Amino acid sequence: MPKRTGLSLFEEAKKIRPQIKCIVLSGYEEFDYVKKGMILGIENYLVKPVDEDELLKTVQTVSEKLAAAREATEDVAFHTLKDNTLWRLLNGEINKNEWEQRLSLYGMSSLRPFYNCIDIRIRQCS
Repeated sequence: MPKRTGLSLFEEAKKIRPQIKCIVLSGYEEFDYVKKGMILGIENYLVKPVDEDELLKTVQTVSEKLAAAREATEDVAFHTLKDNTLWRLLNGEINKNEWEQRLSLYGMSSLRPFYNCIDIRIRQCS
């Protein structure tokens, strides 16, 4: 890479997108470079010629980490939406159509046109 290293590129990318993952494929076994990469949070440092099984295992591990992070983010977003719905319901800010849409999102439906029973469990926030 002219005028910059892969690690400097990764460092800049991490500032923009902190959740980014990096696997280094290098022709050099320089300890200082590996150490800097580990400090920056690279997932693995593979020296060429790359062992195919190790590369596949590394990619699979990174893929699983990304999927878990995405699932956690979606879970937080879902709980935030539920909290928002409850808040708006308690403040009388949700009309019937929006209420039906929100219930549908949670896998619920209105059993009767004039009432619903809701089981509310308060989560402890830290």
